[in-house]
Formats: sequence, C-alpha cells, structure tokens
Amino acid sequence: MRLWLLCLLPLPVMLLDAQGTAPQPPVSKPGVTGLPWWLKAGVELRGRAEASTGIDHRPGVDDGYYLHRIRLNATVEPHRWVRFVLQVQDAQAPAFSRKPVPSAFANTLDLRQGYVELGLAEKGRWGLRFGRQELILGEERLVGAANWGNVGRTFDAARLTYRAPGVRLDWFASAVVPVVNGRFDQPRLRNGFYGFYSAFDRLPRNTVVEPYFLWKTTAVLAGDLDIYTAGARLLGKLSRGFDYNVEMAFQGGHSARDRHRAWAGHWLLGYTAPLKDRPPRFLIEYNYASGDGNPRDGRRGTFDQLYPTNHNKYGTADRIGWRNIHDFMPGVEWKPARQWTLKLDVHTFWLASRQDAFYTEAGAVFLRNPDAASNRVGSEIDLQAIAQLSERLQLGLGYGRLFAGPYLRVSGRPGAFGYPYLMWTYRF
Repeated sequence: MRLWLLCLLPLPVMLLDAQGTAPQPPVSKPGVTGLPWWLKAGVELRGRAEASTGIDHRPGVDDGYYLHRIRLNATVEPHRWVRFVLQVQDAQAPAFSRKPVPSAFANTLDLRQGYVELGLAEKGRWGLRFGRQELILGEERLVGAANWGNVGRTFDAARLTYRAPGVRLDWFASAVVPVVNGRFDQPRLRNGFYGFYSAFDRLPRNTVVEPYFLWKTTAVLAGDLDIYTAGARLLGKLSRGFDYNVEMAFQGGHSARDRHRAWAGHWLLGYTAPLKDRPPRFLIEYNYASGDGNPRDGRRGTFDQLYPTNHNKYGTADRIGWRNIHDFMPGVEWKPARQWTLKLDVHTFWLASRQDAFYTEAGAVFLRNPDAASNRVGSEIDLQAIAQLSERLQLGLGYGRLFAGPYLRVSGRPGAFGYPYLMWTYRF
C-alpha cells in the first residue's frame, strides 16, 4: 500500500494545474517562460508504480516497486540554422528490492542527450545532428528510444537529413550508449550501427512508404557479427473506414562463422466504426519473427530485433521480443471523452521454432526446451487507460496478464505473469 501512495504523493500539487482553484494562464507548449529568445528550457517529471506477480512464471514470486525520473532540457539557438541541445536525466528506483539495481531501472544524473544541429532537420531542406541523441525510426520496431523504460536508449551519432515536399531521407552512423549506473555513460565504438531510412508521404489515399537499410556490427570474443537488414513499412487508409500498417524486414550477414538469414513481419488491419461522436477503432494484428530450425547447421535463422522500443508492441506485460515468435492480436481503441483513451488487446503467442529459444522483450534467451510437445507459449490480455488532464499532466494505468500455455507449463513455468502499473507524467 505504501508503494502506491508514494506514486500518488506528487499528484495533489500537480492537479491544481489541471483543475485547481487558481488556474494559470494558458501556454502553447510546456516549458520555462521568461527566458531570452535564444534559450528554451523545460523539465519532465515521471513516476510509475508497478508490480510483477508470478515473476518468470513461478507462482508466488512477486515484487513491487516505484520508478522515478527527471529530465532537464535546454536548447540554445543563437541562429535559425544552428542549435545546441542538452538533456540531463536522473533515473531512480527507490523501492526496488534487488541490489544492485539493474541499469535499465536506474542511472544517477547522467547526460542523456547532447548534440549540435546545423541546418533545420525537422523543417528545412538539410540538417545535420552530431552528438548524443535519440534515434527513432518509423514505428520503432527496429530502432527506437525505449522511453517506456525508466532510463531509455541513446546513441552517439551523426545523422544527416534531407527534406523535400513528400520526401524525407536520413543517413546515420552511430554507436549505442550502454548505461552504467554510477559512471558517465560512454559508447562502445566497436559496436557500430549504420543506416539509411526514407519516407515518402505524398502518395494516393494518404499512403506512406518507408524503405530502409540498416547495418549492425559487433566485435565480441566469440567472433564478429555483421547483420544487414533491408525492409520497408507501408501504411495508409482504405475505403469504408479501414486502414492498414505493414512492415517487413529481411536480414543477411554472418554471426562468427555462421551465416545469418532471417526475416520478420508486422501486419495490421484497422476499422473505425461509422459513428459521428467518438467512434471506436477495431484492429487485427499479426506479428512474426523467424527462429533457428537447426542450431548446428551453420545457418542462423533467429531474427535480430536490433534496438527496438518493444513496449506495447507484443503485449503490455513486456515479456515477448520480436524473435522466434508468432503473435496474433485482436484489439479495440476508444476515446469516450476528449482527454481519455481506452485500449483492450488480446494476444496469442507461439514459437516459430521449438528448436530455438523463447526470447524476452530485451531479446535475451528466457528458456530453451526443444523437447516440448507444443510451441504455444500462452495468451495475454491487456487493459490500458490514458488521461490527458492538461497540456502538462498525463496519467496512465494498465494491467497485462500473460497466461502460461503448454510450452511454458511443460518447461516448469506454469504460473501466470501479471503486470499492473500506475504512471504520471508532468512537463513544464
């Protein structure tokens, strides 16, 4: 009970901004006012109380904790074509029981972003960003900032952007920045990540096409890894209220002496009901990522999910990665009021290959049981509610529950995993 009260402590003060007795003048964007024209500053506060029941699908193994982070943002723009961007973050897990706290949950006062931008990457024809920055490409299924996590992900990168009506082209060279709590985060330059990403959005029926090519290279004791990913994302609207979103990616290269050949796909069909006032949207989604059918044949077929933002892609409980998996999901989204969004999803998971492993959201092996009689991992139900109480304040709560299927049960993991959370975010 004290854990949940801790999450709610900041809310009485912040709710004054949303509905208190002393309303403030409206602002167009959250941010610190009264600064010189060339300086912009802002603060983001976020807290989330979450619990895990049936950890690792073991009945009775439970935990609860509170995650908190502060992000301080500053932008210096002495001229319209040059900007200096700085973001400092302090992420803590004050009620986390395991020690030391994993780096995904805590990173004390570190530089999260710090880059120089020449040109206008988001508005002008050309732009160059150089320094520590987020890389967010498409729907973040392969490359994202992982901002649901308490720490997130950044890269030390150079990114060149070209924009024209209906066209955006991005080239980048980067290295991911591993988080080491208590020390200044530094990139591992031998682990390079390079790519080209494009978007064409002036096509018929609001169609958007996003072709890309990505190259991940890593030097490890077991041998070098080079994975090349070529793919495209296609989304748009159909007639009679239907919409679609498709992404497919194919991989080649090598991992040590093994050839790497893998692929993955995402297919979504949505339907918005023909109602005038706040219509619900129904959707059917299927996700697939290949697995390795024979670990000893010199060919690796497990799809490498690269550096994704996986939260809510394959279940709110965040137990599943885009590797060796089938995922079928019907769902519904609804806005019963202007500031409220409700979501309900139901997932069914099964492995693409029993000879391969069951992988976590982070892409790590959770368990391996090639002798299991079934490849059905289980089913998950997710409920989420988001309330945008003001431009500054957002509340979110949800619950995900992954029920163990035959594969988990015969592998000695019969319990259901539950994940309730309550989160607030405040920006000024």
